[in-house]
Amino acid sequence: MFERLSSCQCCGSSLFVGLEIPKANDGHRQRIGAEQASRWVMCAGCSFAFQNPRPTLAHIESFYGTSGYREATPTPITQGYVDFAPHQLNRFHNWLLLNNYDLRTIRNGTTLDFGCGIGGATKFLAESNNKNYGVEIDRLLAEFGNKTFPIEIKHTLAELPANLSYDIIFSHHAIEHVFDPSEFFRYSQTTLKDNGLLCVVVPSWRYSNNLSIYDGFDTSDMSMWDHIALSRWLNKFGFYMTSYLYQNYGPYERGDWELCVTAVKSERTNELSFSVEEAVKELCINTPARCKKPIRPSMGGEHYGARL
Repeated sequence: MFERLSSCQCCGSSLFVGLEIPKANDGHRQRIGAEQASRWVMCAGCSFAFQNPRPTLAHIESFYGTSGYREATPTPITQGYVDFAPHQLNRFHNWLLLNNYDLRTIRNGTTLDFGCGIGGATKFLAESNNKNYGVEIDRLLAEFGNKTFPIEIKHTLAELPANLSYDIIFSHHAIEHVFDPSEFFRYSQTTLKDNGLLCVVVPSWRYSNNLSIYDGFDTSDMSMWDHIALSRWLNKFGFYMTSYLYQNYGPYERGDWELCVTAVKSERTNELSFSVEEAVKELCINTPARCKKPIRPSMGGEHYGARL
Protein backbone atom coordinates (compact mmCIF):
# COMPACT_ATOMS: atom_id res chain seq x y z
CA MET A 1 0.00 0.00 0.00
CA PHE A 2 2.94 2.34 0.62
CA GLU A 3 6.06 3.04 -1.37
CA ARG A 4 9.23 4.70 -0.13
CA LEU A 5 10.97 7.01 -2.59
CA SER A 6 14.76 6.67 -2.64
CA SER A 7 15.25 9.57 -5.04
CA CYS A 8 13.49 12.80 -5.90
CA GLN A 9 10.93 12.38 -8.68
CA CYS A 10 11.96 15.76 -10.10
CA CYS A 11 15.75 15.98 -10.05
CA GLY A 12 16.82 12.50 -8.99
CA SER A 13 18.71 13.59 -5.88
CA SER A 14 18.76 11.12 -3.00
CA LEU A 15 19.57 13.77 -0.38
CA PHE A 16 16.46 14.63 1.62
CA VAL A 17 15.98 16.97 4.57
CA GLY A 18 13.36 16.00 7.17
CA LEU A 19 10.69 18.62 7.85
CA GLU A 20 8.81 19.31 11.05
CA ILE A 21 5.44 20.48 9.74
CA PRO A 22 2.81 21.99 12.05
CA LYS A 23 -0.41 19.96 12.18
CA ALA A 24 1.05 17.17 10.04
CA ASN A 25 0.09 14.18 12.16
CA ASP A 26 -0.47 11.36 9.69
CA GLY A 27 -4.20 11.97 9.86
CA HIS A 28 -4.86 10.45 6.44
CA ARG A 29 -3.14 7.20 7.31
CA GLN A 30 -4.96 7.02 10.62
CA ARG A 31 -8.27 7.53 8.87
CA ILE A 32 -7.70 4.64 6.44
CA GLY A 33 -6.34 2.37 9.16
CA ALA A 34 -2.74 2.34 7.96
CA GLU A 35 -0.08 1.57 10.53
CA GLN A 36 2.91 2.77 8.55
CA ALA A 37 3.93 6.32 9.37
CA SER A 38 5.16 8.87 6.89
CA ARG A 39 6.98 12.17 7.15
CA TRP A 40 7.54 15.25 5.06
CA VAL A 41 10.95 15.64 3.45
CA MET A 42 12.45 18.24 1.13
CA CYS A 43 14.80 17.45 -1.71
CA ALA A 44 18.10 19.25 -1.13
CA GLY A 45 18.59 19.56 -4.87
CA CYS A 46 15.41 21.33 -6.02
CA SER A 47 13.21 22.21 -2.97
CA PHE A 48 10.49 19.72 -3.97
CA ALA A 49 8.78 18.60 -0.75
CA PHE A 50 6.82 15.38 -0.48
CA GLN A 51 5.52 12.70 1.84
CA ASN A 52 7.82 9.70 2.10
CA PRO A 53 6.78 6.92 2.10
CA ARG A 54 3.50 7.60 0.36
CA PRO A 55 0.45 5.61 -0.71
CA THR A 56 0.94 3.81 -4.01
CA LEU A 57 -0.76 4.93 -7.19
CA ALA A 58 -3.24 2.06 -6.92
CA HIS A 59 -4.26 3.16 -3.43
CA ILE A 60 -4.69 6.80 -4.49
CA GLU A 61 -6.91 5.75 -7.38
CA SER A 62 -9.00 3.65 -5.02
CA PHE A 63 -9.15 6.45 -2.45
CA TYR A 64 -10.51 9.05 -4.88
CA GLY A 65 -12.30 6.68 -7.21
CA THR A 66 -14.78 5.60 -4.56
CA SER A 67 -15.29 9.06 -3.04
CA GLY A 68 -14.69 7.39 0.32
CA TYR A 69 -13.00 10.51 1.64
CA ARG A 70 -16.40 12.25 1.50
CA GLU A 71 -18.02 10.02 4.13
CA ALA A 72 -18.23 12.87 6.62
CA THR A 73 -19.96 15.18 4.13
CA PRO A 74 -23.76 14.87 4.10
CA THR A 75 -24.01 16.54 0.68
CA PRO A 76 -20.93 15.57 -1.37
CA ILE A 77 -21.52 18.24 -4.02
CA THR A 78 -22.80 21.41 -2.43
CA GLN A 79 -24.43 24.30 -4.25
CA GLY A 80 -21.55 26.49 -3.12
CA TYR A 81 -19.10 24.21 -4.93
CA VAL A 82 -21.24 24.30 -8.07
CA ASP A 83 -21.41 28.10 -7.96
CA PHE A 84 -17.67 28.51 -7.34
CA ALA A 85 -16.42 26.05 -9.96
CA PRO A 86 -16.81 28.42 -12.96
CA HIS A 87 -14.59 30.98 -11.24
CA GLN A 88 -11.54 28.78 -10.71
CA LEU A 89 -9.89 29.93 -13.94
CA ASN A 90 -11.43 33.27 -14.82
CA ARG A 91 -10.62 34.70 -11.39
CA PHE A 92 -7.02 34.80 -12.69
CA HIS A 93 -7.99 36.61 -15.88
CA ASN A 94 -6.90 40.10 -14.78
CA TRP A 95 -3.52 38.75 -13.73
CA LEU A 96 -3.15 36.89 -17.02
CA LEU A 97 -3.96 40.10 -18.87
CA LEU A 98 -1.06 41.80 -17.09
CA ASN A 99 1.13 39.04 -18.50
CA ASN A 100 -0.15 39.61 -22.04
CA TYR A 101 -2.42 36.59 -22.16
CA ASP A 102 -6.14 37.10 -22.85
CA LEU A 103 -8.31 34.03 -22.36
CA ARG A 104 -10.98 35.64 -24.53
CA THR A 105 -8.78 35.16 -27.60
CA ILE A 106 -9.12 31.37 -27.38
CA ARG A 107 -11.73 30.52 -30.01
CA ASN A 108 -12.58 27.31 -31.86
CA GLY A 109 -9.86 25.60 -29.87
CA THR A 110 -9.37 22.84 -27.33
CA THR A 111 -8.84 23.10 -23.57
CA LEU A 112 -7.90 20.70 -20.78
CA ASP A 113 -8.59 20.99 -17.07
CA PHE A 114 -6.53 18.42 -15.14
CA GLY A 115 -8.09 17.51 -11.80
CA CYS A 116 -11.18 19.38 -12.89
CA GLY A 117 -13.59 18.31 -10.15
CA ILE A 118 -17.08 18.95 -11.53
CA GLY A 119 -15.54 20.69 -14.54
CA GLY A 120 -16.92 24.21 -14.34
CA ALA A 121 -13.66 26.14 -14.61
CA THR A 122 -13.58 26.20 -18.42
CA LYS A 123 -17.33 26.80 -18.87
CA PHE A 124 -16.86 30.34 -20.22
CA LEU A 125 -14.38 29.06 -22.84
CA ALA A 126 -17.10 26.87 -24.34
CA GLU A 127 -18.99 30.07 -25.17
CA SER A 128 -16.26 30.81 -27.76
CA ASN A 129 -16.84 27.48 -29.50
CA ASN A 130 -13.98 25.74 -27.71
CA LYS A 131 -14.11 22.03 -26.91
CA ASN A 132 -13.42 21.47 -23.22
CA TYR A 133 -11.94 18.29 -21.78
CA GLY A 134 -11.26 17.38 -18.17
CA VAL A 135 -9.59 14.67 -16.11
CA GLU A 136 -11.03 13.79 -12.70
CA ILE A 137 -10.32 10.60 -10.79
CA ASP A 138 -13.29 11.08 -8.46
CA ARG A 139 -16.13 9.36 -10.32
CA LEU A 140 -18.86 11.13 -8.36
CA LEU A 141 -17.51 14.54 -9.39
CA ALA A 142 -16.85 13.47 -12.99
CA GLU A 143 -20.34 12.09 -13.48
CA PHE A 144 -21.91 15.23 -12.03
CA GLY A 145 -19.73 17.48 -14.19
CA ASN A 146 -20.50 15.63 -17.42
CA LYS A 147 -24.20 16.25 -16.77
CA THR A 148 -23.83 19.87 -15.63
CA PHE A 149 -21.17 21.69 -17.64
CA PRO A 150 -20.05 21.84 -21.31
CA ILE A 151 -17.10 19.52 -20.80
CA GLU A 152 -16.11 15.93 -21.50
CA ILE A 153 -14.52 14.49 -18.36
CA LYS A 154 -12.42 11.32 -18.30
CA HIS A 155 -10.96 9.57 -15.28
CA THR A 156 -7.35 9.42 -16.48
CA LEU A 157 -5.15 11.11 -19.06
CA ALA A 158 -4.94 7.81 -20.94
CA GLU A 159 -8.71 7.84 -21.54
CA LEU A 160 -8.66 11.18 -23.39
CA PRO A 161 -9.13 11.00 -27.18
CA ALA A 162 -5.89 10.49 -29.08
CA ASN A 163 -4.22 13.24 -31.12
CA LEU A 164 -5.63 16.16 -29.14
CA SER A 165 -3.71 19.44 -29.04
CA TYR A 166 -4.62 22.11 -26.52
CA ASP A 167 -4.66 25.90 -26.56
CA ILE A 168 -4.57 25.98 -22.76
CA ILE A 169 -3.98 23.34 -20.11
CA PHE A 170 -5.19 24.32 -16.66
CA SER A 171 -4.78 22.55 -13.33
CA HIS A 172 -6.25 23.95 -10.12
CA HIS A 173 -5.23 22.47 -6.74
CA ALA A 174 -4.71 19.02 -8.23
CA ILE A 175 -1.09 18.01 -8.87
CA GLU A 176 -0.31 18.02 -5.13
CA HIS A 177 -2.53 14.93 -4.86
CA VAL A 178 -0.95 12.73 -7.55
CA PHE A 179 1.62 10.03 -6.89
CA ASP A 180 4.05 11.32 -9.53
CA PRO A 181 3.55 14.70 -11.29
CA SER A 182 5.71 13.46 -14.20
CA GLU A 183 2.71 11.99 -16.02
CA PHE A 184 0.89 15.35 -16.06
CA PHE A 185 3.91 17.40 -17.18
CA ARG A 186 4.92 14.85 -19.83
CA TYR A 187 1.41 14.76 -21.26
CA SER A 188 1.23 18.57 -21.23
CA GLN A 189 4.52 18.90 -23.10
CA THR A 190 3.33 16.44 -25.74
CA THR A 191 -0.15 17.88 -26.30
CA LEU A 192 0.07 21.64 -25.69
CA LYS A 193 0.26 23.68 -28.88
CA ASP A 194 3.53 25.52 -29.49
CA ASN A 195 1.79 28.84 -28.79
CA GLY A 196 -0.37 27.42 -25.98
CA LEU A 197 -0.36 28.26 -22.28
CA LEU A 198 0.10 26.01 -19.27
CA CYS A 199 -1.48 27.45 -16.12
CA VAL A 200 -1.00 25.59 -12.83
CA VAL A 201 -2.39 26.54 -9.41
CA VAL A 202 -1.28 24.74 -6.25
CA PRO A 203 -1.51 25.40 -2.52
CA SER A 204 1.85 26.70 -1.29
CA TRP A 205 3.65 27.17 1.97
CA ARG A 206 5.84 30.11 0.92
CA TYR A 207 4.60 33.52 2.18
CA SER A 208 1.65 31.86 3.88
CA ASN A 209 -0.04 33.93 6.57
CA ASN A 210 -2.75 31.41 7.44
CA LEU A 211 -2.22 28.09 9.19
CA SER A 212 -4.95 26.49 7.08
CA ILE A 213 -2.26 25.94 4.42
CA TYR A 214 -1.01 23.05 6.56
CA ASP A 215 -4.38 21.33 6.92
CA GLY A 216 -4.01 19.30 3.75
CA PHE A 217 -0.48 18.21 4.50
CA ASP A 218 -1.65 15.42 6.82
CA THR A 219 -4.39 14.08 4.56
CA SER A 220 -4.34 13.40 0.84
CA ASP A 221 -1.58 15.77 -0.28
CA MET A 222 1.44 13.92 -1.65
CA SER A 223 3.60 17.01 -2.27
CA MET A 224 3.83 20.74 -1.63
CA TRP A 225 5.28 23.51 -3.70
CA ASP A 226 6.88 26.87 -4.07
CA HIS A 227 7.74 28.63 -7.35
CA ILE A 228 11.30 27.31 -7.29
CA ALA A 229 10.28 23.65 -7.09
CA LEU A 230 7.57 24.16 -9.69
CA SER A 231 10.01 25.84 -12.08
CA ARG A 232 12.31 22.81 -11.78
CA TRP A 233 9.50 20.50 -12.83
CA LEU A 234 8.51 22.78 -15.71
CA ASN A 235 12.08 23.09 -17.01
CA LYS A 236 12.57 19.33 -16.82
CA PHE A 237 9.69 18.78 -19.23
CA GLY A 238 10.48 21.55 -21.71
CA PHE A 239 8.55 24.46 -20.22
CA TYR A 240 9.68 27.93 -19.21
CA MET A 241 7.88 29.58 -16.30
CA THR A 242 6.89 33.03 -17.55
CA SER A 243 5.27 34.39 -14.36
CA TYR A 244 4.16 33.42 -10.89
CA LEU A 245 1.72 34.77 -8.35
CA TYR A 246 1.25 34.06 -4.66
CA GLN A 247 -2.00 35.18 -3.09
CA ASN A 248 -4.27 34.52 -0.16
CA TYR A 249 -7.29 32.81 -1.50
CA GLY A 250 -10.81 33.52 -0.36
CA PRO A 251 -13.41 34.53 0.31
CA TYR A 252 -13.65 31.51 2.58
CA GLU A 253 -12.46 31.69 6.17
CA ARG A 254 -10.15 28.71 5.76
CA GLY A 255 -8.79 29.34 2.29
CA ASP A 256 -5.43 28.14 1.03
CA TRP A 257 -2.42 30.30 0.34
CA GLU A 258 -1.87 29.52 -3.31
CA LEU A 259 0.71 29.77 -6.05
CA CYS A 260 -0.27 30.26 -9.68
CA VAL A 261 2.27 29.95 -12.49
CA THR A 262 2.12 30.36 -16.25
CA ALA A 263 4.47 28.54 -18.58
CA VAL A 264 5.13 28.08 -22.28
CA LYS A 265 6.99 25.43 -24.25
CA SER A 266 10.61 26.56 -24.52
CA GLU A 267 14.18 25.34 -24.24
CA ARG A 268 14.91 28.22 -21.86
CA THR A 269 15.33 27.45 -18.17
CA ASN A 270 14.51 29.48 -15.09
CA GLU A 271 17.73 30.32 -13.27
CA LEU A 272 16.33 30.83 -9.76
CA SER A 273 18.60 30.80 -6.74
CA PHE A 274 17.80 28.19 -4.10
CA SER A 275 18.96 27.45 -0.57
CA VAL A 276 17.55 24.41 1.17
CA GLU A 277 18.40 25.99 4.53
CA GLU A 278 16.33 29.06 3.66
CA ALA A 279 13.43 26.97 2.37
CA VAL A 280 13.33 24.77 5.48
CA LYS A 281 13.46 27.83 7.75
CA GLU A 282 10.66 29.55 5.83
CA LEU A 283 8.45 26.47 5.86
CA CYS A 284 9.05 25.21 9.40
CA ILE A 285 9.86 28.37 11.39
CA ASN A 286 8.90 31.62 9.68
CA THR A 287 5.46 30.59 8.45
CA PRO A 288 4.22 29.25 11.83
CA ALA A 289 5.55 32.42 13.47
CA ARG A 290 3.50 34.60 11.10
CA CYS A 291 0.45 32.47 11.69
CA LYS A 292 0.11 32.98 15.44
CA LYS A 293 -2.77 35.29 14.58
CA PRO A 294 -4.30 33.79 11.43
CA ILE A 295 -5.30 36.36 8.83
CA ARG A 296 -8.60 35.97 7.05
CA PRO A 297 -7.91 35.38 3.35
CA SER A 298 -9.62 37.68 0.90
CA MET A 299 -9.87 37.99 -2.86
CA GLY A 300 -7.50 40.62 -4.16
CA GLY A 301 -5.61 40.71 -0.88
CA GLU A 302 -1.94 40.42 -0.14
CA HIS A 303 0.08 38.90 -2.96
CA TYR A 304 3.60 38.37 -4.24
CA GLY A 305 4.50 37.76 -7.84
CA ALA A 306 6.88 38.29 -10.70
CA ARG A 307 6.89 38.33 -14.46
CA LEU A 308 9.95 36.54 -15.80
